[in-house]
Amino acid sequence: MLSLKSGLTYDDLPDSIVIRLRNLIAIDPDGNDLHIGSEPSYFIKIK
Repeated sequence: MLSLKSGLTYDDLPDSIVIRLRNLIAIDPDGNDLHIGSEPSYFIKIK
């Protein structure tokens, strides 16, 4: 869940944000690495 830092308002946000999580690991039930890497997530501000 994303939330705004104290003191920021919705109007302070840019029109789009890209967040990339590094070293993200997923393991299946058999213990195999799923190699999901660090895919970017795109967020677009809707006015």
